[in-house]
Formats: sequence, structure tokens, C-alpha cells
Amino acid sequence: MKYLSMLLAVSIIAVATACGGGGTSSQTSTSANPATGAWSETLASPAGQQLGSFTFNMAQNSTALSGSNMNFSNMGNLAQCFGSGTVMNGQMGPGMMNGGSMNMTMSWTPQGSSSTNTMTMQGNMAMGMGSGSGTFAMVGQTSGCSSQSGTFSMTHTSSSMM
Repeated sequence: MKYLSMLLAVSIIAVATACGGGGTSSQTSTSANPATGAWSETLASPAGQQLGSFTFNMAQNSTALSGSNMNFSNMGNLAQCFGSGTVMNGQMGPGMMNGGSMNMTMSWTPQGSSSTNTMTMQGNMAMGMGSGSGTFAMVGQTSGCSSQSGTFSMTHTSSSMM
């Protein structure tokens, strides 16, 4: 009888786990929104010269994208273009929950300024949301930030939000 009780308990735990019991909301959120997590992005000139790189966390809600916790410490020549308070928003193409077209815009208005630097990125997310690439256009309107364009590539570094 003791073994039968243990077998029944193990069976109940196995069924509950297989049916989603014990799962966390972050696991559910990440699998339903595969672009959610930490990303690293590199910007390059049309000639292929690296202009800078940055990291950020992206949240996906259906086809809407938003960036947070941006780290611009490796921005190189673009260091004057973005800083604390930078806003990133974007959109994925309709029905493209596991890859496809995307557009993102990043903008920053330095404190005490009425000018805003804006970078628009258009490209595609790879199937599985592990990477993305495309073109960018920077409109620099503050001192030290010049307008330029080129390519970007981004890599999904972690599926958990930091």
C-alpha cells in the first residue's frame, strides 16, 4: 500500500508539471513573446566600419516592442547622440510573432535642450527571434551628434529580463 501511495503521488506531480503546473509567469511571457529579453546591437557605416554598439532589454507585447535599460558605453563616434532617458519603441509586422519585419525608433532629448536625436531602424527579425538586422538612419540635432546612416545587427543574448 505504501508503494501504491508513492506511485500515485509521483504520477500526480508528473501530470501537474506536464500540464503547466508550477510554471512561472516569466516563462510563459517569454515563450509567448519571444523577442523579450536582453539584446546587443552593433551599428556600422555603409562601408562596414563599426560605429558603435549598445545593449538593452526589449519587451514584446504582441507586435509592439519597447526598449529599456539601454547601455551606451560602447557607442564610439555616436557617444554624443544618446544618453539617460533615451526612449526606444517599435513594431513587428502583423502576424510575425516568430520572425519577420520590424521597425524601431530610438530618440533622446538632452536635459535642457529642445533638440532631439532620432535613429530609425528598419529590418527583419530572424526565425526564432535570435537575431535581427537591417538599416538605420540617424538624424542628429544636438551638439556633437551628426546625421548618418548604415546597417545594424542585433543579437538576443538572454531570454530573461534583467
